[in-house]
Amino acid sequence: MTVACALNAITVLKGPVTKICDGKRVIYSVFGGPVLARGGSGDVLSGLIGSAVVQMPTSLPKAVCLAIAWHGLAASRLARARGQIAVGTTELLDFLGAVLRHE
Repeated sequence: MTVACALNAITVLKGPVTKICDGKRVIYSVFGGPVLARGGSGDVLSGLIGSAVVQMPTSLPKAVCLAIAWHGLAASRLARARGQIAVGTTELLDFLGAVLRHE
């Protein structure tokens, strides 16, 4: 929490359980999995966070949490469809549309 407080920012620590801190609380996300342990996965997440922040500028913690959920749900769908080992980060994009449309 100290980094988020010191910077007056929202921090995201990716791992088996993602930790989101807004300086007042820590929110945990269990969405995703080993599919996200690849180069470029954070780039996809950064784009999703940026998009969510633009859409919800008055609720930044909610926007960040939503983007992390989208990212993780797309990863879970990718893992179910193609496995967790021999997949590429860009394959997440194939599953984001359905997640964003709540299909």
